[in-house]
Amino acid sequence: MDKLPGVKNAPAQAAALNLCGQQHPDKFFEIRRGSGRGLLGPKSPEQCTLDKARDTAWQPGC
Repeated sequence: MDKLPGVKNAPAQAAALNLCGQQHPDKFFEIRRGSGRGLLGPKSPEQCTLDKARDTAWQPGC
């Protein structure tokens, strides 16, 4: 997810996700749901998505 901020189109998003997949071959299967929230983190997946992806444009939406 650290490569996604500032991404403003679908090809760049796909590239970022592919790079992440190469670094983490098990992808989301190795991550326990909610493990990254911490005390000050988002309280729900929806809040996390809104916080992290608010400024990421979606090419078909532009």
